[in-house]
Amino acid sequence: MAEYNNPASLFVSILSGMCYGFPMAIVSGVLVEKPWVDYSPFLKGFISSALVAGAAFGCLSGGFFSDKFGPKKVILFCCLIIMICALATALQSSSTVLIIFRIIAGLGVGVISALGPLYVSEQSTPKRRGTFVSLFQTALTFSIVLAYTTNLAFNGMNHGWRIEFAFTSIPPLILFIGGFFIPESSGWRKQQAIKKSQHNSDQGSQQPILSQTESSQQVLQQSPQSAFQPKQQISSSDNLLRPQSLHPTSAVDSEKQQYEQYISPSSEEDSNPTTIDLDKQDVFELLNYNEQQNNESQEMKFSSLKTPPSAIMDESNNRTPLNNEYIPNDIYYSRYRRILKYINRKLRQFGDSVVRLGKGMAQSKRMLVVGLVMTMSHQLTGVNAIILYSPSIIESVGITAIKARLIATIFIGLWNFITTIMSLFLVDSLGRRPLLITGFCLMTLGHLFVVLSTSIKALQDKAYYLSLPGLAVFLLGFELGVGPIFYVLVSEIFPEFVRGRAISLLSALNWSCNILIVLLYLPLVQLMTAKWVYVILMTFSAFAAFFAAFVIPETKGKTLDEITGGHTIDKDNNNEIQNGRYT
Repeated sequence: MAEYNNPASLFVSILSGMCYGFPMAIVSGVLVEKPWVDYSPFLKGFISSALVAGAAFGCLSGGFFSDKFGPKKVILFCCLIIMICALATALQSSSTVLIIFRIIAGLGVGVISALGPLYVSEQSTPKRRGTFVSLFQTALTFSIVLAYTTNLAFNGMNHGWRIEFAFTSIPPLILFIGGFFIPESSGWRKQQAIKKSQHNSDQGSQQPILSQTESSQQVLQQSPQSAFQPKQQISSSDNLLRPQSLHPTSAVDSEKQQYEQYISPSSEEDSNPTTIDLDKQDVFELLNYNEQQNNESQEMKFSSLKTPPSAIMDESNNRTPLNNEYIPNDIYYSRYRRILKYINRKLRQFGDSVVRLGKGMAQSKRMLVVGLVMTMSHQLTGVNAIILYSPSIIESVGITAIKARLIATIFIGLWNFITTIMSLFLVDSLGRRPLLITGFCLMTLGHLFVVLSTSIKALQDKAYYLSLPGLAVFLLGFELGVGPIFYVLVSEIFPEFVRGRAISLLSALNWSCNILIVLLYLPLVQLMTAKWVYVILMTFSAFAAFFAAFVIPETKGKTLDEITGGHTIDKDNNNEIQNGRYT
């Protein structure tokens, strides 16, 4: 039975969302203060996108470190990185240094944005999973409001922007302290238990080999009064050694002596040593003859051995030559077998994973397409451009005073937060798919309002009469639909044995699209005017609405195994995913 911990899920969801939203949104108010307000649109885009650029790279490594060390430990380490960089950005005086530390902080933010929802989805009960993962988005929007409020509080203060950057260390500090009191992810602990069980099984399978090889000489001495006695003389031209019968002797010493005579050439043959092929397995059968003594009719075959047979029993050598190589000693041979078995098992697991994802599991292909489209629509519809450049957008529609723009930005943030809370009560009741369709349609309508406000000449001086309601409708659609549902879906639709890496991959794509829109928004507005920029964003929203209506599946109320079909797929080959592993 799965181990759930709803309080831990609640804590991680809220704080990981704040670690994302607060440092991202704080720059919106900083860019309207001195000295940053005088920078070019392109440099402002670099400063705003530096955090998301680092986050894109951080997401790529999140899955690897999560699988190795566990999501909890990786999240706590990333909290330290964000805190250090927050203090560094508050103390710097150069735009280059600011960009560098924002990129480094983004590495930690990206990992947390990927592993936070993953941790929550594994620790939450199926009934509450959608709500708790959606809390990530709610906390993100709440931290955006806090960032806007911080901008207003320290606006006009000498070096107030330094205090604003320093405040971004508070959410990761709380998460770091609280992280010591929450358990590790149940999914990761289950994976570790499986690996430990496999390791113990491998050790057990090697025990018979070790018990045979570690006492090969003792076996020879402890065997009953019997020895090998060849009936047929060996010639240098035969290249074959075939014992025809076994004859007992009276003592162990006699047995050992006769065995030496059996495998050693005569003095006459030393000048022209016989070349004999000796299979390794046959050597072990000879050394363990006491277990085979009742099978006197067994025939042991040897092929061409290119070194003198007397070298086989030379105990002074750790390794003896066989076919231009060496017969390994007991410990070397057992390690050799373990290494080969380990490599073979890893290659088989990798091959099975590729087959399952690429050929044997068509649903994974479909889910990958769903994840890719959801990720691009999450960013390329323009939400972060609105969040990061709200003061500039508000200025473009006729509100010019700095404090008035910051106050209007706070109201936009509050509306964004309220609509996110509304989605919490709908995501597990109405389902993911209806909310996505409704949300994308509202986002398309909101962009249309902005396009009309910039197209109607009668509204040129008072475009905010139509553009501000358009932004409100857009944010309503985003927070009801793709905003929270994105994190829910990508944490549900992939099988457990690839879920960590899949989420990291999609999170990296999410941040990459974020970089693109944040970096290019201001230059594109300057180049194309706001009207055509919002036409492009409206096109993305309309396509996403069509995709959600016809492709995206419903996952409400289902367990993760039911969503991925982990226990029913590939029955013809008797292969299935059990306990997060392809067997």
